[in-house]
Amino acid sequence: MACGRTIRNFGLCLARFVWGYTQAIAGLAVLLAALAAPSFAAPLKTTVAVTQSDGYARLVFTASEYIDATARVNGSVLIISFSQPIDVSVDRIAEQAPDYIGAARRDPDGKAIRIAVAQTVTVNTMAAGEKAFVDLLPQSWTGLPPGLPQDVVTDLARRVRAAEEQVQRDRQVAKEKPIPLVRVRVATQPTFTRYIFDVPAQLPVAPNRTKDRLVLNFDAPFTFDLADADAALPAGVQEISSELDNDTSLVRFIFGANLDVRTFRDETGYVVDVGNPANAGNANQPSQTIAVARPGAGPPTAVEAALAASEAGHAACGQDYRRLHRPPIH
Repeated sequence: MACGRTIRNFGLCLARFVWGYTQAIAGLAVLLAALAAPSFAAPLKTTVAVTQSDGYARLVFTASEYIDATARVNGSVLIISFSQPIDVSVDRIAEQAPDYIGAARRDPDGKAIRIAVAQTVTVNTMAAGEKAFVDLLPQSWTGLPPGLPQDVVTDLARRVRAAEEQVQRDRQVAKEKPIPLVRVRVATQPTFTRYIFDVPAQLPVAPNRTKDRLVLNFDAPFTFDLADADAALPAGVQEISSELDNDTSLVRFIFGANLDVRTFRDETGYVVDVGNPANAGNANQPSQTIAVARPGAGPPTAVEAALAASEAGHAACGQDYRRLHRPPIH
């Protein structure tokens, strides 16, 4: 007897264990399915008002934010599609415009409303901020489609004026902010003149080279201190000037000869090298300045390496490039 009771108790415990294990597995499966299911944004709460007057029917969808709707007729079904799911009741649409609408339903995903039209219609849609207008025009309609209500037009005009005023205020605030002053340093060497613009490394700079000029477009407003550059213009450079252009700034080099001009970045900033007119014939040779004057280059420094490369090709200078020091900054 005792042995039988022991066997029955063991069997009961085993059954309870299996049941509990099965329930745990089922719960884990439900949890994993919930986590794996894609998350959807809540539908946009929307109302719809329907009117039938002046020889046509109008549906006005109103939401709490901008609503974009398109409409098309497929046979006897009008499909109004939205850029995002909407939560709207369409139960009473048909009874509010019985001459035009037979029935209406919302798609399960909330991104479209399908309407069975009671007659052949032409559809016209208009968006006005948080409102979307869908007009159903009968075959007998002639002339232009109906326009927006005057109160909606007035509200839109008010919003445009407010936006323009805000833009003007933002521009005024931007004008009142102090514009950073950037000093342009100059290094003069026998074969070229270097201009160093001390601007942030991440700042976009767009060089535009034509035959007689170079224009640098800096993607930020700066005032450039060109005193050092103007004090000693090299041969072949007629003028260096700068100006503000809205939210950007420009620097112009005007050349009086065909010069070898190179632009690049190194650890000192944005660099422009202008070759002397006597060396213009070497413009077709491979550029060594850009190759050696890149950020991260080891000793010698980028400037020293650039000068060494230039001096090595001109033995007339009579200088040992390994003894060169950083060029003086005027």
